[in-house]
Amino acid sequence: MMLASPRTVRTVDTLGRWLLRLAALTAVVAAVGSVPSVREAGAQSVVVELWRLYGLLVFAGLFLVLSGRPRGNRVLWAITMASKAALAVTGIVLLLNDSRGPVVGATDLVLWDGVLTLLLVAAFCCCRGWARSAESPGRGVPVR
Repeated sequence: MMLASPRTVRTVDTLGRWLLRLAALTAVVAAVGSVPSVREAGAQSVVVELWRLYGLLVFAGLFLVLSGRPRGNRVLWAITMASKAALAVTGIVLLLNDSRGPVVGATDLVLWDGVLTLLLVAAFCCCRGWARSAESPGRGVPVR
């Protein structure tokens, strides 16, 4: 039983893929924006800044992989969504735990990683990330 027309399924799938490309682009922009932090970092923090820079580039790559092949990569979806959600939740915990005083960057975690988590969940739903890779939108396969 078809719940949506093949054209609608393709349109929603395309939207999900563009959301992933947008996520990749923002990760690359954030990586480029972190280069000054790496250059200015002292001996105590240069490794952390490099780790952050490389992590942003890795996530950009993961988002591009998912945009190219969103179905059949359930584990990759789970890892990316869980990682971003964990960062957003960590930011909330840091903001609520005032025993140390304000934690620099906690608000950024909540804002950026929270929005990114929502974007990833939307892309997952649009692309039917839970489906097997053999199922492609609009090719006679029932939408479940």
